[in-house]
Amino acid sequence: MRFLVTMNMPSFNNNLVHQVNVEHAASKTLEDFITALTDNDFVLVEEFYRDPTTGLENSRGQLALNYRFVGKVKIMNGEAFQNTQLKRDRYDNNRKSA
Repeated sequence: MRFLVTMNMPSFNNNLVHQVNVEHAASKTLEDFITALTDNDFVLVEEFYRDPTTGLENSRGQLALNYRFVGKVKIMNGEAFQNTQLKRDRYDNNRKSA
């Protein structure tokens, strides 16, 4: 199942939080993913990036998430996923540098 995870740690661009788009194959529900996060110090997931020019997603390989830094988890399937991508596009296009 695909999830959007908000991490409470600095991003590459020095933002206070950042989000990662991940897939955890063993989880069939949000509750399964929460259980996996709380039962382990680290959870292996596959990380995805979306190409802004084509809209296609590309796997960036395995990523180990530490539950201590997870602030929020959202299911990323179907319409919810598309809406989040559209919001990101609007945000990125209008973003002003600090």
